[in-house]
Amino acid sequence: MANISDARGSMKLKGDWMPELIEKLNTISQTVWTSWHYDISIDPFETKKTKMHKPVSLCGSGRCIFETNLNHAGQWTAEDINEEPELAAVYNTLLAGMHEKDLSIKVSYTNAEPGCMVLYRQTGVMSSDGTALVYTINSNKSYKYNWKNYLELYDDCFEFEELVEDLFDHTELDIDQIDLIEQWAMKRTLPLCSEFNHMSDATQAEFLETFGKPAEA
Repeated sequence: MANISDARGSMKLKGDWMPELIEKLNTISQTVWTSWHYDISIDPFETKKTKMHKPVSLCGSGRCIFETNLNHAGQWTAEDINEEPELAAVYNTLLAGMHEKDLSIKVSYTNAEPGCMVLYRQTGVMSSDGTALVYTINSNKSYKYNWKNYLELYDDCFEFEELVEDLFDHTELDIDQIDLIEQWAMKRTLPLCSEFNHMSDATQAEFLETFGKPAEA
């Protein structure tokens, strides 16, 4: 089974987007992109003419890396609308309008995948050459795959808290000792491990030996 990554970030419209084109982008993103197994899920963009577009939240799952989704978004969209004339018309008009008016979509996100221990932050731009959607990377920085970097990169991270709470339930420690578990988990486990059963047998055994509940008489 392919390793599934977790991507979170934002997308922002760049350029003089007319409401009609924003509506077409929303149609494609909400109808096509969210339907993929390795999806690109974003909130709808506001359909009003403005010089300062608000970014929308982005999340998705990639096969090892989310960058693949962005690189193939144009190809996958074209394949999905091949037998959908109405969607094809919407998409072709969107591509032509983006190219003619030099419009683009700024992409900023963080991606983590535990199987290959991938953790990186990337920015890029989705643009159009008139007939296809193109993704270009502007910056890409890789980080060592550990909880310290993961917690710094994901502002709304909850996985580490879930892990510590689940580990605490396997002990008889007082709540004021939970920092001992936090320190242990930070050194012994990796991001996206969110509960005791996600750890290897050896790591589980080490945890129980260190913090486990005493055996019943």
